[in-house]
Amino acid sequence: MKGKVIALFCVFYTYAHLRYHIGKSIPLSEWLFIVNKSIAWTGGILLGLSLLKYKQKNTRNSLGSIGYLFASIHLLLDVILMSPEHYPSFYSFGQLNTHAWISITLGATSFICFTTAFLGSISKNHKYLLRSGRIGILFSLLHVTMIGKKGWFTTHSWPFYMPPITLIFVLAVVFILALDVIKRQKR
Repeated sequence: MKGKVIALFCVFYTYAHLRYHIGKSIPLSEWLFIVNKSIAWTGGILLGLSLLKYKQKNTRNSLGSIGYLFASIHLLLDVILMSPEHYPSFYSFGQLNTHAWISITLGATSFICFTTAFLGSISKNHKYLLRSGRIGILFSLLHVTMIGKKGWFTTHSWPFYMPPITLIFVLAVVFILALDVIKRQKR
């Protein structure tokens, strides 16, 4: 599992590197900002995948726990990186704007849901807490959509015609959720 997670992160970081450092000419000195995008993307996908059923019993728990770790690191890095230079659409006149507060609130709500699910996974006696992970995914989708939706349909501005990470994430998680629904209906 560890090797697959590292490979996934490396693929996502390579994409982010090409799109932002090379395509958008963001200087390499801003590497942490780009790594944070890759960390968030990896964590979100792992958390999404943790909703699916697997033959091996611990797979869901492992995916969820590793995804939660990535989400925790993303949250910490966002606190460090939060500035008008990194998130210009979040600021108006040097202050966080309404768009920022909505995005932050959705992200924080998502993280609270994932924290509840994580605590349920380690307590073993609180399986109902695990259901909050599904709610967390929905808030995560809203959080990411709020951040990226403005750039989704301006394909002419995509560096190297590479879609925004937010769009890829949302489509991937919607696909995962659709798979989950299909699998549940077959049972």
